[in-house]
Amino acid sequence: MKFLLAAGLLGVLLGGCASQQEQPAAAAAVPAPDDDAYCRARGLKAGSDEYVNCRRDRDHIATTMQSQKSKGDLRKIQDYMMENK
Repeated sequence: MKFLLAAGLLGVLLGGCASQQEQPAAAAAVPAPDDDAYCRARGLKAGSDEYVNCRRDRDHIATTMQSQKSKGDLRKIQDYMMENK
């Protein structure tokens, strides 16, 4: 029973990773409203080098945070499986 629960959790996590990678390129090209607002609030004009760098930095931060969350979730599943053999 515990194995089924752990396997189910792992499946949900892996399914989330697959759905993130399958986004169309057009959807990825559309700026996130909060990132756009963040960069514009700093006086950066859309299309300028500074604006592009701001957006790239925001994307890098978001990607890093998601990666760390995924690694943490995987560690929790592994710990659970080791404790409940």
